[in-house]
Amino acid sequence: MRFIGNEFSLWFKATIYIWIYYFIFIIFNPVHPLDAYGQVTIIGSFFGLPLLMWLLIPIWNALHTFRNKSVRWKPLRLIVYICSAYLVLLSAMTIHAEISNCIVKERIFPEGWDKHVARSFERLQSITEGDITLKRTYFTEPYHTNINAGNMSGTRSPALTLEYIYIDCSDKDECSFIYKEIYDASSGVLIRSENDSF
Repeated sequence: MRFIGNEFSLWFKATIYIWIYYFIFIIFNPVHPLDAYGQVTIIGSFFGLPLLMWLLIPIWNALHTFRNKSVRWKPLRLIVYICSAYLVLLSAMTIHAEISNCIVKERIFPEGWDKHVARSFERLQSITEGDITLKRTYFTEPYHTNINAGNMSGTRSPALTLEYIYIDCSDKDECSFIYKEIYDASSGVLIRSENDSF
């Protein structure tokens, strides 16, 4: 146990920068630090920022921690520490995003998923002509991890989507439509609805 404790203490000291990064990204975006990380990385890549963040600073920090210590396998430890620190940071920010998504769901669905979907389907029925049946429903979470140079963001408006079909239609594919309710993530209030059958 003492050996494990010493190893963890050494790893923590050698990778302290990841927690500094984490709290900096939280300052930029408290609900989705991974979004801030993605934007900083994409924009900063034009100025060599990822090289500084994930190579120069980690190497300096690890070598500074190893200094005056009898540490074996320093090159191997250096590689393992840098890779593991990166994975820990991404995991922490991903978990942070999942927690934020759960909070948003609680705001939007305070009475539960089934009751909310039932009310949304009633609203849909009130604006459509003819008998319809629900095909499937799904929720689009506001905070996602698919951040790249194309979208430049990991944040979108939360939305409840209802796929439905007209019962008296012979071609089910041609009569399949989508009704979407878009909400405000901070308040859970319905902003607008979209219906592609109109």
